[in-house]
Amino acid sequence: MRFLALVVVVLGGYWFVTRQGESNLPWMHDFDAAIVAARDRRVPILVDFWASWCGPCQSLDATVLSAGPVEEVAARDFVLLRVDLSDHPPKGPDAKVAERYGVTAMPTLLVVDPEDLAVLSRASDADRASADAFVAFLNRHSKTGSR
Repeated sequence: MRFLALVVVVLGGYWFVTRQGESNLPWMHDFDAAIVAARDRRVPILVDFWASWCGPCQSLDATVLSAGPVEEVAARDFVLLRVDLSDHPPKGPDAKVAERYGVTAMPTLLVVDPEDLAVLSRASDADRASADAFVAFLNRHSKTGSR
């Protein structure tokens, strides 16, 4: 019994330490609604393809997307769409969005033009490496640039 308690404590501690944060971004989950919102606001769509079982997705959320400057620029200058590919194989509307953009690996973050739905940019590993790098990526692709 003590061993089980020790395992629970160690795993709980590991989870607490490695789970640094979770983004508070106002993610939408409906592609069509995100298009309408982006057209209304006249801003691009930042699309995050992720899965609940994807370790790199969780790490990106905890270390980069949860950073204050990232949250500020992303929420201000983009409509945010999170596409959940947790099912294997992916199903439903989210799978169709992934297929439309040829997404086969996660995490994948795209900036999409809401008018013609073309990909304006794909975040590289370097763009996702730190909060500062991701803010620079966002600023390069926002309508307002760095403020």
